[in-house]
Amino acid sequence: MKKTLVFVIVFFTCCAAYAQDACSNWRWRVKNLVDDSGIDWFNTTPRHTSLAHLDYNSTMAFEPEEMEEKHAGKGRLGSEKELVSLTCYVYDVKTGYKDGDYHLFLSNHKDGTGKHMDAKIPDPSCKGLRRYARLRNMYDDARKEAEVIKSWTDAGYVVKVELEGVPFRCFEYEARDNAYYQREIHPVTYLKAYLP
Repeated sequence: MKKTLVFVIVFFTCCAAYAQDACSNWRWRVKNLVDDSGIDWFNTTPRHTSLAHLDYNSTMAFEPEEMEEKHAGKGRLGSEKELVSLTCYVYDVKTGYKDGDYHLFLSNHKDGTGKHMDAKIPDPSCKGLRRYARLRNMYDDARKEAEVIKSWTDAGYVVKVELEGVPFRCFEYEARDNAYYQREIHPVTYLKAYLP
């Protein structure tokens, strides 16, 4: 009985440590740029684009066609292999999520019309990032800028930003901001606000 109890304690301790290591579990390595894609993100020139061009449309070769919970271990997709830059508006910033990410809610236009998308900045304190000092610093800088933006959006302003990041294929059925999206920017690697 004691051996079984010890095994159970060790098993759950290991599981908890693994979960904490990743801060989330669904395609964590891909969405935090620590997968084995071989892409040198620090020396990649971003392609300038817009939210309208990043939004999913039926002509995109998404593989698989539907992303579900069973794809949690899926590697980097072809649609996730570029760094993009865009100018858009942040109308809300949310923090306090279980995974530690900062969520930025983006709009094509200052009045909130046009395309919308989420962007996420990973938690640099995740143990899974401990060997990646350059990534941690990059996420930390972006989060500091997001905190300034949040102070303005909390006061009712919409903030124009320039950001860089990697398009990421979402888990299809995860609700975001009362809508269902198939793409987001995850991670945001650079963020600059043009404050009101």
